[in-house]
Amino acid sequence: MEMALTRRLRPTTPGIAVPELASDTHGFAVAGAAGVAAGETVIGTVTFPAGGPWKIWGVWGFMVAVTPTAAEIVAGNMRLNSVSGDIMPNPAPSRFPLPAVSSQLGATLPSTLHPLKIWPVDYEAPGKGVMQLIVNQAVGNTVAPQCVLGVLYGKTIPSQVPIRYIDTVRAQVAAAVDTLIGTITVSEKASRITAVGGFFARTT
Repeated sequence: MEMALTRRLRPTTPGIAVPELASDTHGFAVAGAAGVAAGETVIGTVTFPAGGPWKIWGVWGFMVAVTPTAAEIVAGNMRLNSVSGDIMPNPAPSRFPLPAVSSQLGATLPSTLHPLKIWPVDYEAPGKGVMQLIVNQAVGNTVAPQCVLGVLYGKTIPSQVPIRYIDTVRAQVAAAVDTLIGTITVSEKASRITAVGGFFARTT
């Protein structure tokens, strides 16, 4: 995943403004299993924090087979549902295609890289606004696929900024809990963090 932080203008002297990054980029993610039958499953519900209104500027999602079976495809779409009814514009229809895992024959799943697709949107949510993230499974599967869905939001819609320095950390994760991957020491020459990102790969 990669996302840029927001750029805004900060006045320094009368009549002059310079670019500055606003640290108001946030995100939610929910995870859960879809059903074995075709149709909709609510994967999770998010509640936006107080202090709105918030600009929802991106949505993303994955749908992955747990036990791939011949002649079955993991594909479908995600949609948003404003439970509190105050997210504007009312997200309906809002069916975003989910990346489909490549066809697999047998019960093994090779490690496959799937870039994160962030769909650009422009919704507004008030503080404490409630939204459901829903998966619509196109076909049935012998074993329910796992889904991860998310929304990105902040006070403003971010603009892309260039990268000057970049560093990485890596670690193996075996448990479904929050895990520290590593610590990065920011260079003294750097003045702002413009993006964060990551990749996941199955090793067995």
